[in-house]
Amino acid sequence: EDGRSSNLALLEKYSTDIQWSKNSVSVLGPDELAAMIRKTPYSIGYVDFSFATQTRMTFAAIGNPNGGYVLPSMDSIGQAINSSIQVQNVTNINQTAALTPPFLNASMLTNGSYPLTALYYVSFPANTSNETRNATLDFVRWVIDKDRGQQTLSEVQYPSIYQENGALTTYAGIIINSTAPRASKT
Repeated sequence: EDGRSSNLALLEKYSTDIQWSKNSVSVLGPDELAAMIRKTPYSIGYVDFSFATQTRMTFAAIGNPNGGYVLPSMDSIGQAINSSIQVQNVTNINQTAALTPPFLNASMLTNGSYPLTALYYVSFPANTSNETRNATLDFVRWVIDKDRGQQTLSEVQYPSIYQENGALTTYAGIIINSTAPRASKT
């Protein structure tokens, strides 16, 4: 089953719990959403900042807790992450059993922070093969490397979240080291 069918099944499952307006229109994916927004006067939708900038969409300033309005930008998204990220104080691999993923605490946003900012996560099912786990961890290592993945992400309008955030960098390193398979290929 492809991701699109899977997303449609989830949409159908959860959309019955929401009382949608009779004028609502369903779309799948950012391309369809962007097309629908562009052809529907006075419509609003949400796609990530990278997609919006790459496709030259217009976007709105969003009110923050301090009463100001902030446009999304690499700076305002980065500022939201740096001002509001909460990372458990972890200093070694033995503490990973009690780890909770980093999260953004909206009450800590500073005035120039874009309030609609979130983090991406990855998790492994218990039965993940070492080959899959190794490939995923290699990708994560590439993403967090400031000269590789973080540089590439900045080129497509994702702010670097590891360069200026020591707690997040430490957390990522500990998680990667504790998650890496111990079995080697022979």
